[in-house]
Amino acid sequence: MRGEPVSTDRIERNIEVLLTLPTDPLPFRTKTFNISPHGMFIRMDPPMSVGDHFKFILKISPDRSISGRAEVKWQHWKATPLTPRGMGCKLFHVSEEDQNFLRKYLKSLKR
Repeated sequence: MRGEPVSTDRIERNIEVLLTLPTDPLPFRTKTFNISPHGMFIRMDPPMSVGDHFKFILKISPDRSISGRAEVKWQHWKATPLTPRGMGCKLFHVSEEDQNFLRKYLKSLKR
């Protein structure tokens, strides 16, 4: 693993995420492995480089999405029985409305 994990307040959840990379205008579809109010681990093989930025759209449900930007903070290169290959990302440029929705959504999953 390279870099530092962002948050320990994570919930394992497979949520569809569309990434738009600076080098490619077409979105790339994958899934999260876990998510927190401030970051997410995205399944990606190979993972992007630490420091890379991208736009994202999280498809929480068919009628609710959250969008913003993210930065790769750490990479997980070797898949294990507990963690797939991918990258830990910090969320930013997320609207206040989307941040509040994400916090409430994650809190509802902890019940």
